[in-house]
Amino acid sequence: MAGYKPRVIVLSKKPGHSFGFFLRVEKGEDGHLIRNLEMGGPSELAGLKDGDRILRVNGTYVDEMDHSRVVDLVKESGASVTFHVLDVASYKQAKTEGVDLSDPHPKPTQPTMNGVAGEAPKPKLCYLAKSSGGYGFSLRSVKGER
Repeated sequence: MAGYKPRVIVLSKKPGHSFGFFLRVEKGEDGHLIRNLEMGGPSELAGLKDGDRILRVNGTYVDEMDHSRVVDLVKESGASVTFHVLDVASYKQAKTEGVDLSDPHPKPTQPTMNGVAGEAPKPKLCYLAKSSGGYGFSLRSVKGER
């Protein structure tokens, strides 16, 4: 699957508090789903989204594991847990395409442009000449983006 790349989310919580989400399985849906994120809680602040699918808990592949065992893995992790997650659209696309989600290092697939497979564009080396007015463009960061 082009672009298949799980997000790595590291959550920490204070003793006696929760990570701020519910882990569920739902009828008609595959995988272990993140639901009911607590606004401003550790999971929301770390970047988890409603509907994300958990693929790994602390490095252990859990997608096909019994739900109660996945819950136990999260509980056993203590005050900190690391998830590998996919958003709902990527997860469903990966399942449709038969991607092996248990592979921690998926092999890159042939890139597609406008839905047509082809060779990746070759990088080009460009030299910029500065004129009296500068380079003719400006670079700015977007607030809140890295």
